[in-house]
Amino acid sequence: TGHREYTANWELSTGKVIVHHYEQGTTTPVAQDEEIVSIVGQTYTVTNLISDTNKIFVGTEEKEETREYLDPNKYEYVTVERNEENTTIGTTEEEIANGTVSGTLQAEVQEITYYYNVNKYTITGEVVGGNGTISDITETVEYGNSSTKEIRFTPNNGYRVEKIMLYTGE
Repeated sequence: TGHREYTANWELSTGKVIVHHYEQGTTTPVAQDEEIVSIVGQTYTVTNLISDTNKIFVGTEEKEETREYLDPNKYEYVTVERNEENTTIGTTEEEIANGTVSGTLQAEVQEITYYYNVNKYTITGEVVGGNGTISDITETVEYGNSSTKEIRFTPNNGYRVEKIMLYTGE
């Protein structure tokens, strides 16, 4: 009867969350995927890339890497989906508006998908004060694209175009 010795090596299991950022209704990325990798059982919190709280937390520590920031003039956050039941989407009004997702890292890969719309702007024209016409230029244009309409200003007889003003806003 001899003496036997057994040894075992243990390592902490890690979990991964993949965060996607897609154009609404597609799998067209608007930003690079992000990965949260940490010890199984560790909590995490993530928000969309437009919000003022554009951060990822693992436990209570802010993730050190810089996140991409989406231009709110170009994109509008729409919704967030997750594939795990052990995650929650916000509990306060602000968290829901930011798409804040909190959860616990699991052994299997988890996925969170944020969806964004490309903002669209309506171009219109009007003659202030009468005495002329402007061609119908009503058109909706996606952010970053140019209008395709030709604009014609036609003053009434005896008048001339004094100035053309561009107004941007709501």
